[in-house]
Amino acid sequence: MKIYSITVEEYYVTPIIIALALLVLNLIRLKYGSRSFHKKNLWISFIVFLAVYMFIVGSALYDDCYYQWKYNQLNQAHNGIGESPAQIEAMNNLISDTGRVFSVYLGIIFAGGISIIVYLSGFFIHKYKNLTKNKDSSNLIK
Repeated sequence: MKIYSITVEEYYVTPIIIALALLVLNLIRLKYGSRSFHKKNLWISFIVFLAVYMFIVGSALYDDCYYQWKYNQLNQAHNGIGESPAQIEAMNNLISDTGRVFSVYLGIIFAGGISIIVYLSGFFIHKYKNLTKNKDSSNLIK
């Protein structure tokens, strides 16, 4: 079995470590923090943001490592020259990394959108529960 050299880029690892640390701190804060609904809903949406962001950047990191491994596996001569169609395809997958590089930035946009949806959903569910609770209590008074 041959061992291949795979480099992990810093621009993938740093955001993942920061997001993981913030995720752990926010889970602790959510458990021991205040019990008001709006603060709890805000922290839940922030946790969703961090989890989605870590998933997006983590999948980009996984793809980058996989493409490096696949290229190294096919490039036995280690000369960087594609000799077969499989080697050329593996090299193109490795060097065509615009989406993987920008995942660090685009992940913020997508995770932000999803966390806003989670926050608004929680807000409207809370309002609906209060509305139905008030209707039930008004029926009891009559």
